Amino acid sequence: MDRVFANFHIDNNFYVMLFLFLLITILISTVIVIFLTRIQTLSAILEQAKAIDKAKEKRLSFLNRAWNDEKIENIKLKEELKYLEGSREKFINAEKIVNKLQEQIIEQEKEHVDELYEKKTLYDKLKIHYKIMIDQLEKAEEELFVVKRFNEELKEKISKLYTKNRELEIKFSEQHKHRGELKDEFTEFASKFFEGNSKDFTKVHYSDK
Repeated sequence: MDRVFANFHIDNNFYVMLFLFLLITILISTVIVIFLTRIQTLSAILEQAKAIDKAKEKRLSFLNRAWNDEKIENIKLKEELKYLEGSREKFINAEKIVNKLQEQIIEQEKEHVDELYEKKTLYDKLKIHYKIMIDQLEKAEEELFVVKRFNEELKEKISKLYTKNRELEIKFSEQHKHRGELKDEFTEFASKFFEGNSKDFTKVHYSDK
């Protein structure tokens, strides 16, 4: 009779240990599934960050090309501005000459009426042409101001893109580091768990015998 109760007690211990083993196995499986899900989520976030980074690089390349085109256009405008400034100086000198000629013509007005008329006509034409050149110069200066302002805005946008790109790189590095830490923690937890329960598994094995 005692032997029957002893066998019954051993069977109860076996079922208890079996239940604990199954429970621990379920817990380990749950932890593994949670960690794998977390790793997949982080991988998706990293892929999204890479896609955003590529889009930012394309946008940055486009802005750089636009900036280079604007620089070339700016150089052309500067050359035209220099030409207009040179023309302005020429016309100023021409106006001075015309004024002197006008004074001489006034002194000799009675004798050189026809000559005065021709020079006056020339003066009017030069004056009109000078006004046109001044208007062109002012327009070129306005265009140059617009180009400079656009260049400044473009530089600011490029700076912001570089900053965002750097923030994405830092975020990617932190996520990669966190992923490694999670992996190390899981490895350490599994190792400690199996080491801590190895004795219980050994007892169950010997009890069966």
